[in-house]
Amino acid sequence: MMSVTSLLAVALLVALVIVLRARNRLPAPVRKSLIGTLIALVLLAAGLVLFIRCSRFVEIDRCLDAGGRWNAETESCDFAE
Repeated sequence: MMSVTSLLAVALLVALVIVLRARNRLPAPVRKSLIGTLIALVLLAAGLVLFIRCSRFVEIDRCLDAGGRWNAETESCDFAE
């Protein structure tokens, strides 16, 4: 199964290919708007990826700070009984 970040990367790559193939057939104002939109989408996707990665890091860090042990298989915090 593909991760969210992989799906975002594939979607952005497809969008980039579409824009690059159509750029010469579009009027200049539309082309500039499309490129601006693509840049905004890339920045948004990068921010989303960073948020996902950082939120997982924070979750693991909180587990360890509380004295637990992070279980990577179940992606949960285990505490000694």
